[in-house]
Amino acid sequence: MFSWSVTDVADALQRAAERGVVVRVVLDGQLTDDTSRAIATLRSAPLDDLVFCGTSSATVSGSTACVANYGTSINHNKIFTFSTSGSWKRVVMVTSQNMTYTQDNLFNNAVVVHEDYDLYDHYTAY
Repeated sequence: MFSWSVTDVADALQRAAERGVVVRVVLDGQLTDDTSRAIATLRSAPLDDLVFCGTSSATVSGSTACVANYGTSINHNKIFTFSTSGSWKRVVMVTSQNMTYTQDNLFNNAVVVHEDYDLYDHYTAY
């Protein structure tokens, strides 16, 4: 995620992690100094991994969200994977929307695919 200020989703991810759900979040490195409650919640949650692109703060060795090693590169991906969601299995959602309240009122796009195990495996490995 490039930008994140929505507290409801951060709170939901924290609760999921506390229930034992595997939760991994990848954010752009520009958010490392962010003092928003959403980022503070993610930092304090028992996530399995919290990666800031361009930093070495990943808990999984070698993790990185960067698409390049240039100082000006950003993580602009907005990808969600869910092993299950309701009756759906192996769900992948790719969207243009950042996790901000401003984005709720703008035009964005999203595609959701389920039961495509190869696509799911690709994005979870990524």
